[in-house]
Amino acid sequence: MPSPTAFQPVATAMPDNVRILSFEVGHGECTLVEFISERQVAFRCLLDAGRVLPAALLDHLKSNPRPESPDLDVVVLSHVDNDHQGGLPGLLEAGISFREYLSPCLPAFKRLRWLFGERVNRAVDRAFAFEQQLRSHKVAVQYPLEGFKSRYASSRVTLSIISPAARLIKTLASGSPERVSALVSNSPTPLQWLFEVDEPVNEDSQALAAVFDGRVTVCPEDFDTFLPGPPGPPASSLAQQHSQGDPDFFGNATLNDTSLIVVLDILLDGVHRKRLLFPGDQENWTYVAAQHPAGLGIDVMKAPHHGGRVYLRDKDEDLPGVYAWLRPKTVIVSANGQYDLPRASFRDVLRTVGGSLLCAHQRTFEALSAGAMKQPTATSCFQSMGCDRGRGRSVTVTLTADSESADLPACVQGSGITGLAPIVVLRQDVTVPSEGLLRYTYGELDRHATWIKDRLDEARREFLNKLKKTRTAFDAITEQPLTSWRVLAALAKADGRHDLVADPDPVLKFARSQHVFWCAPVTGYRASPESFASLPAAADFNAARRWLKSIPSLLLIVESGNRFPTGTARVEILQHADWGVFDHLLAGKLKHPAPVIADEVRPVLLPLIAADYSFRLCHFNYPDSHYDGGKAFLLLQRDSVVIPDLLSPEWQVAWDWHAHGSPFKAPWKILAKLASEQMLAGTYLQTPYGRDALFNRFKPSTTTPLPAAMHKARWVTY
Repeated sequence: MPSPTAFQPVATAMPDNVRILSFEVGHGECTLVEFISERQVAFRCLLDAGRVLPAALLDHLKSNPRPESPDLDVVVLSHVDNDHQGGLPGLLEAGISFREYLSPCLPAFKRLRWLFGERVNRAVDRAFAFEQQLRSHKVAVQYPLEGFKSRYASSRVTLSIISPAARLIKTLASGSPERVSALVSNSPTPLQWLFEVDEPVNEDSQALAAVFDGRVTVCPEDFDTFLPGPPGPPASSLAQQHSQGDPDFFGNATLNDTSLIVVLDILLDGVHRKRLLFPGDQENWTYVAAQHPAGLGIDVMKAPHHGGRVYLRDKDEDLPGVYAWLRPKTVIVSANGQYDLPRASFRDVLRTVGGSLLCAHQRTFEALSAGAMKQPTATSCFQSMGCDRGRGRSVTVTLTADSESADLPACVQGSGITGLAPIVVLRQDVTVPSEGLLRYTYGELDRHATWIKDRLDEARREFLNKLKKTRTAFDAITEQPLTSWRVLAALAKADGRHDLVADPDPVLKFARSQHVFWCAPVTGYRASPESFASLPAAADFNAARRWLKSIPSLLLIVESGNRFPTGTARVEILQHADWGVFDHLLAGKLKHPAPVIADEVRPVLLPLIAADYSFRLCHFNYPDSHYDGGKAFLLLQRDSVVIPDLLSPEWQVAWDWHAHGSPFKAPWKILAKLASEQMLAGTYLQTPYGRDALFNRFKPSTTTPLPAAMHKARWVTY
């Protein structure tokens, strides 16, 4: 009998672990993730279900029941291709219970029936039918978007969605036929436009587009009625026009590049995080890489699109670049050589980034020297390694806090193995850094730039609200202040953006290059702009064009060191004009600051002015003399427009003001009225000469009024 002081063994808790079961479904995807704590399955997630639900999955679920919980916590469909969703109905047929279902936004794809090929439409219909079954079984259905997070197992498991962007799905659901056709007609789906300024939505689609604004998830109930597809050409004609091959597959790239990209973060033993990535068939990684420039820190991932093509910068196929950015420790691929997947270069790319590769199929060829292949001309690594399609089996990866293992040999052994190893000869494979990856370091800059844009939009809304309460609205508009950097810096500090305050230059440079918001031109010794404002919207540009059409004539001043040679482009002449009055009148019309008008709106109008008005120049100080450079009057007229009498009583008020430095003062309402009815008069009105300026230059008299005197001047036509 042991003494009372003898050592008594103490039972220790079993360590947590994660099991990733990738079922052998041929060319397809079906993966089960289990988080096991205290020997119980605390969380279970199914991602896709293959063409046919594998019997091995059902056997596993029945052999490992959860008496007090549903069989599955959540089921995720990455996208609606049949090799991912075909087995889903088998879950209900087998009586498998689950609480949540996450799916791509089917209403957006239902709307595009007029555009998709027949194969794609059938896939959407099957997914929609399964969703209807789930709703009748009271299963919660959601369409998650970028930013979605859900927590399970007492917050030890976090499921996040990092793509698709809400703006992409919103465009597919509510964009114009032309915009949507342009997206669907390209492979891969273009995504760089997501970094640009949001385009205005058609008035008819505003209510639908608003469903997505500020949301990280939507649900079927948000779409009360069927979304009718706008009329357009059939998919077959678009496919032929864009050389997309089989019209039946037209639109499949859109399904791939709107895959739900799922990240599972699992906390083992309370302190060790393991991260899993399930990207569906995502091909274009332009947007995701820009949003996460430092990579994702992946422990285990499924190969995107079965080890197929992946892209950066939209059109640049870059398998090495994408995997160098992802740098996963372990990759599981589900493919059997169909469609030449995985690609022949897939294994070597993983070897260069130090990742291990697990595959359901066993190779029959071992390369003992660099470049050796069983079939050197093979386009698929399945063929080049002599894999046996009939010998496939499921793959199980087990992760604990301090180890990672699999139940079958790795096709490629990564650099994660530690300990003694035999001496080997290494072959270095140098990958030239992708220009796209260098650009993606701006992902964080994009977030800061968007934050500044939001603050500027708030300031503009506040200004417009104050404008409703003032009696001198026109003067307030033309003199509205710009937002200074000091104001933005204070707001940034309050929001915890200390890195932005400490080093704003890269963010502002990024914003200027991406046209996110307006920045004042840098002048003098300053290295960065000091003033900022919101950019005009498309509606503002349309209003500016309408306003210009209402102006019958303009009298401006141009100044050039030399005369303008015959044949000088009219836009070049306009670049030498003083646009002070023009910019301020248009600022009053659009309710944007005059500097913003000068930089953003006026350049768009100059080609219209050059096309719609006649051009005549005469010497400013000596109108009867030949113009040979220097200051000149520039008279712009529409057809059959007469010169008004600028010395008449109604113009008298215009002669009674002039500018004394800043702020810019003027009888704006009167000038605006005269501009639309007679002439937009230029900045010579600001000179201290007043009304005598025109007397001294054109010498009108009682018998020769000013318009006639101006006609007699020596004008040069361009």
